[in-house]
Amino acid sequence: MRLNNLIVVFSVYAAACISLIHGYCVYNFTDDVSYRVRQLSQNSGVFDLGRFYRESLKPGESACCPYTNHDCNSTGDKNALIKVMFLGGTPTHKQLRINFPAGGWVEIRGKGTDRPKVNAYYPDGTPFPFELVTTDSCFFC
Repeated sequence: MRLNNLIVVFSVYAAACISLIHGYCVYNFTDDVSYRVRQLSQNSGVFDLGRFYRESLKPGESACCPYTNHDCNSTGDKNALIKVMFLGGTPTHKQLRINFPAGGWVEIRGKGTDRPKVNAYYPDGTPFPFELVTTDSCFFC
């Protein structure tokens, strides 16, 4: 019984800590595609190398960038729009670009690289009416 109480206390503590995270996150819920993820210059800091970048976001992984960090969000406003680019898998090398709030998050789901399902959310968890652009160009190659 004592172990159950400890687990409950830890869960409450973890939930409180998670609610203190202030930033946008990218979640890869695909079955088999890793993505290279890069924030574009819209609403990011001047220093290009400081922008959000992840070489390989594997299936089941997530990565976040604080909206209070000037390189991630130059305004510091959690509702300010940012734009992120994804490049995933071979052989098609489809490039995805999506805009969403700096305090929100993006989820990528699916199998293969041709047409993943993408969803974006406001900081409060309501769906965000994002704009998704898919191209065959390869910005990262």
